[in-house]
Amino acid sequence: MSPPRPETLSLSALRQRLATLDPAKPGHPGQAGAEDGPNLPCARPGQVVELRPQTYFDTPASLCILAGMSVMASHQRQGPILWCRRRADPRQDFGDPYPHGLQQWGIDPSRILLALARDQAGVLWAMEEGARAPELAAIVGETGSGHAYGLTPSRRLQLAAEKHDTAVLLLRPFDDIAPSAARQRWRIAAAPGPAAPWTGARGLPAPGARRWQVCRERGRNGREAGFTIEWNDEALCFRLPALVAEPTSRPQHTPAGAERIAG
Repeated sequence: MSPPRPETLSLSALRQRLATLDPAKPGHPGQAGAEDGPNLPCARPGQVVELRPQTYFDTPASLCILAGMSVMASHQRQGPILWCRRRADPRQDFGDPYPHGLQQWGIDPSRILLALARDQAGVLWAMEEGARAPELAAIVGETGSGHAYGLTPSRRLQLAAEKHDTAVLLLRPFDDIAPSAARQRWRIAAAPGPAAPWTGARGLPAPGARRWQVCRERGRNGREAGFTIEWNDEALCFRLPALVAEPTSRPQHTPAGAERIAG
């Protein structure tokens, strides 16, 4: 019996097949499976996505997720990224977006338009006006402290995002649990990353991939249990940590005459 002939695929069909097999490829608008499986954080045009730190000290970790999602949004749409935040917030002491830090996430700092508002209402106004601008790739906002954000402002943001097909990403304070009209809400906490396979000059392991503990509080599939994600520096997207098989532990050699203690 002759061996089976290999399947013949066109170039377009081969690309589609590879896209389904590559979990590290960023999701794009209309791409099937972009929110399937573990429901990784993603920035879809026409949606308002909220991030909320689990604690106050998880705010920098949430800012990292915010930067990563803005990178993914910039892949889907050309143009600058409008970043809106308060000029001075007594509850926000982690500083402004750092250009060299943004470059590590794959963001060209020249694409960032930084809008500094006097209060939370000014941040929301700048975000809503930016959502109506088709020239922008994404709208990023940090609401900071205040009581201006709620159902009505979030609904206005969501309607503007849907009408102009813009991705709107919003970071809320850790203790802000007021209801909103956002399509997604994620709770973020820092997680320990793995050690790099190589060591430094003093034999200490180098830091590996950046990781976070995330929990989807609102979305298409409802509330989910928390799970860990990491950032892929090559594909510029989030992914689940690779499962590495632990080597089988070798049995310890017991010297002759030594007494075993049963547990």
